[in-house]
Amino acid sequence: MWTNEPAHMDLLREAKFMPTENRATFIQKNVRHSFRENRALEGQQQEAALQLAEVQLDNVRAQKRHLNWLKDMGYLKC
Repeated sequence: MWTNEPAHMDLLREAKFMPTENRATFIQKNVRHSFRENRALEGQQQEAALQLAEVQLDNVRAQKRHLNWLKDMGYLKC
């Protein structure tokens, strides 16, 4: 899914702030796998992968905010 290192690093960084270790590990494994899988993409495929990375980064950030809010409110047991 991801081909550029900054997006890769941003996703890994965001994963660290997930409220549960399981969720953080899940995100980290998927990011690393996708980065390795798509490292050699070029041209339009690379652009598409970069756009997808930005969408996924936004999704991870939204999940982080929501899950941390649930944890702070006592609805999420960690």
